[in-house]
Amino acid sequence: MVVPVVADSDSTAQALIANRIADGCGFMRVDIPASASALSQWLDGIGLPCVARVTTMVRGRQIAPTDDARIFGLASQALG
Repeated sequence: MVVPVVADSDSTAQALIANRIADGCGFMRVDIPASASALSQWLDGIGLPCVARVTTMVRGRQIAPTDDARIFGLASQALG
């Protein structure tokens, strides 16, 4: 499992994930938010197709990032 992935761009997220895949850790799973559609297409292209969709839940209002960091890979479906 690749978790979490926080990066400033799609290309940086892809590089982080590719590095983890290169480690040859066997079974691979990446839970990504729905907003990461470009990353989803890239994952599908390298053989990690989408097998389920998740909903990110927030209690209260969602806090906006204060810098360029964005979430590309969720820590787990339970944590979001």
